[in-house]
Amino acid sequence: MSLGLTSSLSDLVQKAIEIESSIIQQKIDDKLRDVHKDNNINKQTS
Repeated sequence: MSLGLTSSLSDLVQKAIEIESSIIQQKIDDKLRDVHKDNNINKQTS
């Protein structure tokens, strides 16, 4: 969705919600990736 100066407030709010959800999901994915890396390192050293 492309937003401009004439976009409705509800469109802007919806886009903000989508962006926020995407950021949250990315943080979750990053944390899961870090946990998997830590687990792999621990398996190799034990």
